[in-house]
Amino acid sequence: MSFGSDLQGWQSHEALLGVQDYEINLLENVRKCVIHRAKCDREYVAALSSVIGTVTQKLGSSDYDTPTGQASCLFTSEHSLVQT
Repeated sequence: MSFGSDLQGWQSHEALLGVQDYEINLLENVRKCVIHRAKCDREYVAALSSVIGTVTQKLGSSDYDTPTGQASCLFTSEHSLVQT
């Protein structure tokens, strides 16, 4: 099986190079989006951890029967699982 005869000319070569350039551009944009998403996720987790820390300080260790306290316990247990 050989390479298609339609894709063996100079125009085809130029077209394939153009497609490769677009693919590289697309991958660079995807990389930028993934990096930005990871940065935003880290900032979100840091802010949420700060809020949970503040709530934990305000509630103390005995008030975990409230919905906020239960959410705080759930978040801190899941957060510790993610870090390991």
